[in-house]
Amino acid sequence: MIENLKNFDTVKERIYVRLINRKRNEEQLKHLAFIPVLDLAAVFYILADETEERLLGVQLRREYMIHWGISTSELAELAFENTLRRYPASCIGLERLFSIDTGNTGLFVLSNEKNIMGAVVMLYPHLLRKIAEDWRKDILIFPSSVHEVLLCAVEKEEKLAGMGKIVRGVNASEVAEEEQLSDFAYCYLRNEGKIIRLDDNGREIDSFYLENKIG
Repeated sequence: MIENLKNFDTVKERIYVRLINRKRNEEQLKHLAFIPVLDLAAVFYILADETEERLLGVQLRREYMIHWGISTSELAELAFENTLRRYPASCIGLERLFSIDTGNTGLFVLSNEKNIMGAVVMLYPHLLRKIAEDWRKDILIFPSSVHEVLLCAVEKEEKLAGMGKIVRGVNASEVAEEEQLSDFAYCYLRNEGKIIRLDDNGREIDSFYLENKIG
């Protein structure tokens, strides 16, 4: 183990969390501490350096947790507290973000204020619930990259079909492979407090209950 990682007290304030795709990273995940979230993994890292364009950090291996004597749930609670404090959420309309007239797309970009590794913001405690309550709608989520997700209100459930094809099309043409997050669309169900992963017919594949697992 790297020498300066042995003392938990010296690194605990620099432990953060981000989201990656489970299948694309299954080999490295064999050695990492993480929480499974649908087809994703919430992984933890120690921030080493930060620029305007990227975050540099050491990913937390299971052996570090064993040495520190802490559980995954304890690590997750600490990491989310640190991440929420250092990287506050930002939810901005697509047309406002690009400062051009894109028309009323109804799309919002959810990330952190730096727009770096910000997809994890969708797991911030109570955030999606507050947005859904404000909209009085369930929320369709396009996991556009590791840096952000796109949100829009669900107007009719039958319109959920085919959303995964849109995600895969954008991934293939617009998103660098190392920044791709998922090939599926998600939906936050406000009455149940969960995110579901959608198949191409708009049906639930699996689900993640936010408030029970995080926060």
